Amino acid sequence: GAMWYLFSHGGWVVFAILLIYILFQIYMNEIQDNYGNSISWTTYEIKPPKENLSSFYNAEQIFLQLHQLYDNFSFQEKYIEGRTVFSVSLEIVSLGGKISFVIRVPTKQKELVESAFYANYPHIEMNEIEDYLSHFEYNPDDDKYELFGGEMVLTQPEVIPIRTYREFISLKGPDASEKVVDPISPLLEVFTRLSPSEFYSMQIVIKPIGDDSWRKEADAAAKKLQGDIEFVQVDDITKLRIASIKSKLGKPGFKTKIRLLHMGTKESFNSDAKKMLLSPFKVFNSANFNSFKLSFGAKKDYKISPTLEAPFIKYWVRQRKIDIFKAFKKRSTWIGESMYILNAEELATIFHFPITVDQVNASVESVEMKKIQPPANLPI
Repeated sequence: GAMWYLFSHGGWVVFAILLIYILFQIYMNEIQDNYGNSISWTTYEIKPPKENLSSFYNAEQIFLQLHQLYDNFSFQEKYIEGRTVFSVSLEIVSLGGKISFVIRVPTKQKELVESAFYANYPHIEMNEIEDYLSHFEYNPDDDKYELFGGEMVLTQPEVIPIRTYREFISLKGPDASEKVVDPISPLLEVFTRLSPSEFYSMQIVIKPIGDDSWRKEADAAAKKLQGDIEFVQVDDITKLRIASIKSKLGKPGFKTKIRLLHMGTKESFNSDAKKMLLSPFKVFNSANFNSFKLSFGAKKDYKISPTLEAPFIKYWVRQRKIDIFKAFKKRSTWIGESMYILNAEELATIFHFPITVDQVNASVESVEMKKIQPPANLPI
């Protein structure tokens, strides 16, 4: 038949290339996973200062310093040993409404990371803690727990930046004073509205990349926007977009993954919280910039018949929940969607300490408050 004809007339070459590519990806994932498992990690809880008006700037300086973790590897190191650039996980965690800032770093690099944080936020307190997920195993067949999670991915090509803090600094507060709009306030607000047996976390896993690795992609996107017209004749919106691509390129980039996880006991789990959990990311939505949408979630719609497809959908959702939890716990860089590039300025917009720990997010435990040893386990 047609398949045999294709196969016998050179189609096997395409099939063989595809097979080799798939096997190569499996091999790389395996050796990188083994290398990742051989690395020892240190987890910190960070207590932010009560007030920090230059928080965006300080956070950006931290990312510039973390970029030093970038490393070029030899063929042997990359393809035989599976070495990868170190990743760092930055997390905002709410255990029953008590918010903690947590980071997980390779133990080998902990001095570099500590000095970056202390140099830019002299009044913080960093405590080494046990990973809050280390004693918790998720089993989708255990009716006691519910899980919702997913990844925030970009809606446009990665070379187009999200709205960064420079945009927010120019926004006035509701009373038209000089108050800065803090883009993580809505997230912290949502994180405080939890029952004692619920858990929320936002996880940002980053890996620095070489400065030239995405220049070509950015230049091509800017050229495409401009078309054949002279730059002076381009309309203002397009000029803004071209300028924003070039300015994104001007700062060190990181391959990034942003995950959300919401867990709780059956009784306490608020399934409407999904909307709440995603709403803080709407602050970045803008026609002229990039924005976020949810992906890799644990939901699948039927195509033809809900009855016929029910067993398959149930199995698919169960597997996806396992993957979401596993990826979260491992801080995996490859389970889920592909990583995308955010630069130091964009990351500082999403992850920084609150400008003020005020009434809105009083449950963020700051340095001036009494010291409580963070829980080593989930409360659920």
